[in-house]
Amino acid sequence: MAVLFLTHVEMASAAVPQRERIETAIARANASAGRAHTLKLDLVVQIGDRPAVARGELISTPSGEARLELRGANNLVERHVLKEGTWRAAREGLLLEDARFFLPPLFVLQASEAESLRSNLLSFGVASAPIGLMECGEEDCLILGDSQRDIPKMEGPALAGVDRYEIVKADVVRRQLLEFESIRLWFWAGLDEIVLTALAHQSWLDEEAQAETESSEPRTAARSLFELNLPSDWTRLSGSEPIRLAPMGEYREVSLGLDALGEWGPLMERVSSEKELGTMVPGPASLWVNREGYEIRGFETVPGGRVELGPLASFEGMLLPRWIRIEPTEGEPIQFEVVGAQRVQVEPVAFSDDWLLAVPPSPPQAPSAPQGQPQG
Repeated sequence: MAVLFLTHVEMASAAVPQRERIETAIARANASAGRAHTLKLDLVVQIGDRPAVARGELISTPSGEARLELRGANNLVERHVLKEGTWRAAREGLLLEDARFFLPPLFVLQASEAESLRSNLLSFGVASAPIGLMECGEEDCLILGDSQRDIPKMEGPALAGVDRYEIVKADVVRRQLLEFESIRLWFWAGLDEIVLTALAHQSWLDEEAQAETESSEPRTAARSLFELNLPSDWTRLSGSEPIRLAPMGEYREVSLGLDALGEWGPLMERVSSEKELGTMVPGPASLWVNREGYEIRGFETVPGGRVELGPLASFEGMLLPRWIRIEPTEGEPIQFEVVGAQRVQVEPVAFSDDWLLAVPPSPPQAPSAPQGQPQG
């Protein structure tokens, strides 16, 4: 089973190119599609199954700034701004505390250099390492940033026959033994701390008894950093519940499911904390790219859930998705139909708070039709 599993991993790993090559290919696809400019998109907005509820204008720059103006019934205007990684929204000049997420990070479709694309991905939480495979409708897509779908890279030359089997088998057993030894050391180190805490507690009890004998005030116990409740913690040693020791991170009981470790039963798998590792825990954001032309098909974003991009269509020489669908973590899905697009030039003030909080003017009224027919 182990050899079969590793064979599948090797096949999947061979199908996944290096992260740097993927980012370079995405950037080239963006440039070839003519999107490496500041763009203005004209949109029709639909929420849920209802017909169009608003019209919108989205302006997005390759550097990661974006703004969206939505105009709905009774000329109600809502504005959204994304600047320096911060998203804000206002309605009729008043900030919204719990605004719905209407502003997808389309700037990743505009980055024409791998370095700028990498910076854009990191700005909305896509981790720099994990690469995996997933289905995108009828296509196969590469997925960047999802650690649960990460395909590990296999090292070393390809082997065949019995030699390959023996080497793979020995490597699996060696890694399992190393993992078990590591877990065992952490386990006994934890028991040592419990014993020391028990001794300190007993010493404090002796001092307290002596203090009461001498008619003096009992002294406050110097508790261990573990802050253990000794009776309950000692009881847990004989039960099935895993021991939790704060300085060594969190533990959970797992079954490795490997034949070589079958006689050892469930083991303690250590889950290191963020502070202990000293590195940032990757966010849940991810990016999906088709394997044919390295076109971005969608992403998971931290504030807005899932964003899917429709098939490409040509707008004044640029290839852009026909529609953008946002599936938030709560509420109905939102879909933008792209009805027009053009390249524009904007000033930095276009993404300022002055624009966000300004009360937009009402659109001009169409002239009324004449009431009667002219006399001849």
